[in-house]
Amino acid sequence: DRARDVLQGARARVEFANLQRARALGLPAVEPLAFGSTDAAPTRSFLVTRTVENAVAVPRRTLPPPLAARLGALLRRVHDAGLDAADLHPRNLLVDAAG
Repeated sequence: DRARDVLQGARARVEFANLQRARALGLPAVEPLAFGSTDAAPTRSFLVTRTVENAVAVPRRTLPPPLAARLGALLRRVHDAGLDAADLHPRNLLVDAAG
């Protein structure tokens, strides 16, 4: 993590910028509010986002086909927009009751 942070900048700063860019492109993304880093060794960065009401992380199981198709279409849009979703996994994808 530290070597990557030296080359790319703190992960939280990069993620903050990625979220801002995604929102500017009209992609559904959480609103980034702040980022920073700890003073303790090893230095760790953190990102603060606005809570998305009634949203939960995508479950780590087989998804219903309609939800899988919507997530696939969203990931295609993210890719086509040129965004780098470097930390992409189910816990970083939120869905609400409508899917």
